Amino acid sequence: MAPPKRSKPRPDGRYQALGIDPATGKRKAFYSRISQADADAKAQQSRRIAKAGFTPDLGLPPDTLWGFYVHSAWPTFEVLSENWRSQVKWAMVGYIAPALGRKRFSELNRVTIQAFFNQLARLTNEDGTPTLSPSSINRIKIVLSRIVNLAIDDGLIQTNIMRNVRTAPNQRTTRRSLRPHELRALYEAAPDYGQRVILLMGFCGLRVGEACGLMWSDIDEKGVLRPSGQVLQLPGGARRVETLKTPTSYNPVPVSPKVISRLKEGATSIFVAPARNGAHLLPNNVQRMLDEACKDAGIERVRCHELRHTFISILENVLEVSQTVSCELSRKVLTSATREYSRSWLELRMQKMSEYFEVVMSATDPADIDTPRSDYNA
Repeated sequence: MAPPKRSKPRPDGRYQALGIDPATGKRKAFYSRISQADADAKAQQSRRIAKAGFTPDLGLPPDTLWGFYVHSAWPTFEVLSENWRSQVKWAMVGYIAPALGRKRFSELNRVTIQAFFNQLARLTNEDGTPTLSPSSINRIKIVLSRIVNLAIDDGLIQTNIMRNVRTAPNQRTTRRSLRPHELRALYEAAPDYGQRVILLMGFCGLRVGEACGLMWSDIDEKGVLRPSGQVLQLPGGARRVETLKTPTSYNPVPVSPKVISRLKEGATSIFVAPARNGAHLLPNNVQRMLDEACKDAGIERVRCHELRHTFISILENVLEVSQTVSCELSRKVLTSATREYSRSWLELRMQKMSEYFEVVMSATDPADIDTPRSDYNA
């Protein structure tokens, strides 16, 4: 592990070292009036916390919420995905532990837990806006529920203290999908590196993390794509992990030969859609690129995951592909081994992916040809 970065001595006599805030994953300054080594030790510990997801037990007994989390819950969570462990760390270190961590389970009840979530809902920023959205509060609730369920399984408590705890429902977000001519306009407005990642998301149905982490070794000589990893934005920085979101994410994806040809143009990196420096792209930077491309193309802002929705929508509504086939191509259902290696299955899917590419790249704005918008109901 790299040593913490240091800064110059402060005028007030305190020593400073830069570490990582375990709750946010952002850089944070740690201070000491004892020595530079003491400040370095605090910063180094923060980096260990950010990487591992928990702090030392602080001498708290295992029947306290924090002691149980360190000794029993976290070892259980360690086998889960990187995304889930990151959510646990964010919720536990940032919100649950400061309020409830030192309480024994015998001191916790539904009223206490409800008051905690009510307090979270009242947190506000300096401008008066809520600090946490309903979806963020509900993610914290999910983490605490998992810990409470483990405590029930281990016999620390007899009743579920999370039962009937109420939080505000998640805000409904309006998801949209692009029409064929909009997807084409977005592709043409994007820079070279952006066009590659748009091909993977909008023309192949990959998630943004899978598109950023896709390597040339994941595409075989037949043009079948088999993702082996994804790039995740985690506390302390983004990195490629060799796990995917769901079991169906490992399904093969036949790709149009023309898409493969465009991806290979000027390819010099081990990654299919690399950043300008040859390393893997960061999902956050992909969204920034899409924002700029949407402005240049004159279309409404689109989120990364909405390109996956676009892929499914065009398959079903424009190409009139059956829902079964679209679910297999978008990897929403598990493909059996027999179908995966069936020549007829691959040929049929490859044909549909080629038709998809031709439909999008030949699409024009309905307003330019006086075609009713309903004809492009993608």
